[in-house]
Amino acid sequence: MNKVVISLIVLAVLAVLSTLVYWQLTLQPQIVLSDNPSDWVKEEGKVKKIDFFQATKAQGEYNVANEQIDTGVVRAAFSYWGIYAGDIFKKEHKENGVVVMELTPDLNPGDGIPQGIVVERIDGQKVVAQIFLDGDWKKKYPGSNIVWGREFEKEKQFEWNLVKEGVYLTTINDDNNRFSEDFRVAFGGLLVGSVTSKQLRENNLKEVYAIGIR
Repeated sequence: MNKVVISLIVLAVLAVLSTLVYWQLTLQPQIVLSDNPSDWVKEEGKVKKIDFFQATKAQGEYNVANEQIDTGVVRAAFSYWGIYAGDIFKKEHKENGVVVMELTPDLNPGDGIPQGIVVERIDGQKVVAQIFLDGDWKKKYPGSNIVWGREFEKEKQFEWNLVKEGVYLTTINDDNNRFSEDFRVAFGGLLVGSVTSKQLRENNLKEVYAIGIR
């Protein structure tokens, strides 16, 4: 086999490989990020799953204990926490072995358990807090407040903006003053629920029922 034939075979193989690679790349589904909060909630039967990839614009992911953020410039982690009648918990609170409040991105409106999650997103030099609560939360704690800040000095009512059946959202700007070292160190925190700034600043937690992030 002469050199010309070998060269033609090599070129033909390369052409086939290039075509296969091109087809694979073009046929792969393209992920489109949406600005519509309704698209951030995926329905799986009765469960409404909050899509962290969409909600954070491809910055973050949920891993039970916290939210991991990687913008390509900033890498940080925000921890989850909650308070139920003075008891501080990380994921859920139980009474007599029964879950009565839960921090989870897998919301199940109508199961009788108040559930919610906070999704933080870094937008330039600010942190945007996206707070999701389910219909059970609205039923049990309709007058829920959001309290946040370095000293929990900021407070506003949760706005029940319906984004999907049984799922509600309020978005606020978190307090930049409670972060340092490119958001890697945090002070204070954010809570949503039956809670006031006065209760937290006076450390009077016996009547606080809330979940949040810090």
